[in-house]
Amino acid sequence: MSAVGAPTTGDFAGAPRGRPLAKCSQIPTDGTVRLAPRARSLYKHLAPRNRWAEVAASTPADCPQRPGRDFSKHPLTIHIPTQSTKSPDGRFDCAAGKIDRCPFDCVVTNTRAATADVVLSVTPGASVRAQGHCPLQKTAHFSMETEVYYPSLAITPESMRSWDFIGTTKLASDVPLGYGGWFDFNLFEPPVPKTADAMAVAVISNCAGHNRRLEYIRELVRAGVTVHHLGACDHNKDWSPPSGMSRGRFVDKIDMLRPYKFTLAFENTNDPDYVTEKYFQPLVAGSVPVYMGAQNSELYAPAPHSVIRTDDFADARALAKYLLFLASNEEAYNALLEWKYTGVSHGFAHAMAATTDMHSHCRLCRLARETLEVEVGDRDALSPETVLAPQTKDEAPGAVPYPGMGG
Repeated sequence: MSAVGAPTTGDFAGAPRGRPLAKCSQIPTDGTVRLAPRARSLYKHLAPRNRWAEVAASTPADCPQRPGRDFSKHPLTIHIPTQSTKSPDGRFDCAAGKIDRCPFDCVVTNTRAATADVVLSVTPGASVRAQGHCPLQKTAHFSMETEVYYPSLAITPESMRSWDFIGTTKLASDVPLGYGGWFDFNLFEPPVPKTADAMAVAVISNCAGHNRRLEYIRELVRAGVTVHHLGACDHNKDWSPPSGMSRGRFVDKIDMLRPYKFTLAFENTNDPDYVTEKYFQPLVAGSVPVYMGAQNSELYAPAPHSVIRTDDFADARALAKYLLFLASNEEAYNALLEWKYTGVSHGFAHAMAATTDMHSHCRLCRLARETLEVEVGDRDALSPETVLAPQTKDEAPGAVPYPGMGG
C-alpha cells in the first residue's frame, strides 16, 4: 500500500488540471508548513516594549498587571462580556473558570470586566475597547466568520488599531481559529460501504452564497452526477439518525455523509483560510470531499489527492466526468481514501497543529501573558513560537499519524 492516496489511471482525460494522475508510488507525500514572522507593520503588539515606568503611577492597586506577578496565584484572566458561559466546543465554562488542557495559568470569566487582563469580544462586527480601569488591559476579537460577510474582520492597520489581538480563520491571525480545532473527532475512522442510491450528498441551507454554489451543483446534476440534497436548499431527501436518536448536530452530520461516495463540501464564499466544518466532516465520514471554497484549501488536505477541488477543473462538466469515472472505478476511488490507513502528511499535521493542538483561548492566554510580561519588564521579548505563524507549504517526504485529531 502506498504512502498516500492518488488515482491510478494516468490515461483518464478528465484528470484535475495541475494534478496529473499517476501511480501512488510516484506521488510525493506532501510537505510541511514553514513558520514565518508576521508583518510588523500590522502586528505592532508583537513587538511590545516595557511600559511600566509610564503606567505604574496610574495602575490601581486591584490591577494584577504588574512586575513579579505569580500567575499560579493570580492567573491571567480573559473576560467575555456575554450571557453564555460555555465555549462552542465545551472546553471551558466561565462558571468553572479553567480552560481544559491549557498548560498556562489562565481562567475565563464573564464577571471581571474591570480588572481582567483581556476583554474578548466574540460578536461579528463588534468593536469594544478596554472596559476596566487597568491601563495595561488588552482587548481581543475572535470570529470564525469570513471577512466577505464581515469586512471588519479583515486584518489591516485599521483593524489593528481597534484591537490588541485578533483571532480569525486566517492563519496569519494572532490566534488562528481553525474549524478543525473546535470538535474532537477521529479522523481515521474507516469508511463504511457506500450504500446510498446517489453518488453525492450536499447539505446546504444558505441558498444565497456568494460563489453561486447551487448553480454549480445543478450543472453537475445535468452532467449526470446524482445528488441528494439534505439541507434546505434544493431539498430532495429527508434524513433521520439511524438509531432514531440524535447524537448531536456535528456527529449527525458525519453520519449523514458516511454512505455517499462524495460530499459536495461547498463553502458559502471563496475566502483564503475560510475552511469550515464542511471540509472536515466528510474527511471523518470517509466520503471524499468535493470542495469549493478557500483557494489555499490544499494546505488543509490530509494527503495529496484526498480532496477533489472544483478549482482544478475547467468547469462543472469536466468535474462531473471525473466523478463519474471514479464512481465506476473502485481502485481509483479507494485510492482517494488510502490516507486513512497510511497516515496524514507532515503539511496537514503542521497546519492542524496551528489550530488544534492548543485551544484558541489558551493561545490567547499565552500571547497576552507574554505581552504583559514584556510591558511590566519581566520579559525582554515574546518567545519565537508566539510570533511565528504558518505561512507556506514545503514539500518533504513522509506521512505521519496524527493523534491530535482524535485518532
